[in-house]
Amino acid sequence: MGLLATARTRPDRELVRDLLYRFCRRCADAGLPELQRLATTVETWWPEILALLCTGITNAGSEGTNRVIKTVAREPTVPQPRQPALTHPLRDHPASPWAPRRPLISLSPHL
Repeated sequence: MGLLATARTRPDRELVRDLLYRFCRRCADAGLPELQRLATTVETWWPEILALLCTGITNAGSEGTNRVIKTVAREPTVPQPRQPALTHPLRDHPASPWAPRRPLISLSPHL
């Protein structure tokens, strides 16, 4: 039986201790730096791992949400192109009293 296979089965502490020792021994005997780092990480997080094995309760959902939030926060924002200054809606409307006046051109030949 593997160490993680005991999750949510409420194993006794001696079984868990033996499985942890076997896991760490295999990692050390392999002679691979990656497995040695893995064993160190497991030892560092052992209280949390033991809580999972004994209770089946995990905080994976909140950790996943936190990871997504941090990932999104790290993404660079794309600079938006500068928008031209907005014109004043009343001043620039042709029917506005503040609009610039064009000279009246008469089409009548009598003027």
